[in-house]
Amino acid sequence: MAWIVAAKNRRVDVKSKIITAAEAILMIKPGDCVMLGGFGGVGVPYRLIDELSGSGNDWLRDLHVVTNDAGRDGVRGVADLLVPPRVRKLTTTYVNGNSRVSDMRQSGEMEVDLWPIGSLYESIWAAGSGLGGVLTPTGVGTKAEDGKQKLELDGREYLLLRPFLGDVALIGAIKADETGNLVMRRVQKTYNIAMALAARLVLAEVEEIVPVGSIDPDEISVPGALVDHIVKV
Repeated sequence: MAWIVAAKNRRVDVKSKIITAAEAILMIKPGDCVMLGGFGGVGVPYRLIDELSGSGNDWLRDLHVVTNDAGRDGVRGVADLLVPPRVRKLTTTYVNGNSRVSDMRQSGEMEVDLWPIGSLYESIWAAGSGLGGVLTPTGVGTKAEDGKQKLELDGREYLLLRPFLGDVALIGAIKADETGNLVMRRVQKTYNIAMALAARLVLAEVEEIVPVGSIDPDEISVPGALVDHIVKV
């Protein structure tokens, strides 16, 4: 796969590639757009989300969280994070598993932007690939077209999806080497790879850190050039 390495616009004070979860969260700023990787509970950076949700980080407010789903009631993960005033806006594809977010959406307490799953993924991928946008017929004639430009090509209507760029991506992987090359398996790759390409700051949570040279290049899902820091669970 040909990788497009986006220039990093953010500078951090921590010099080491390997840091703690607490150090990682200090790199997030109030108002940031934070992308959370994972799909259906797989590849989710649980430790980083736990740290971000902790009471000691109440100073982090007005975040815009982008994630595949809003989590589930009583289940560890993104559901713990989605509480105002910490989170101002949620962009996701599914909220029905989280009754609190569903209620806040209805009451207007939290802005919830629902997308078709493929549209959200492709918009994130477009940002990481340097594309100006993506055309899709999905959502034409529905509420999904609100605020989006509509184009007609060869007699068919399409919505123009703008590139979705994040300030920070929190992603999960099985393994990393000391330079940040990441190994992911199967569903772990969903969203995590796209978000690593589309965010200015990439923080990866891994189960294992191994010496440089011990990972077969063909196993690498995300190259270390895209990863700013790694956190071992």
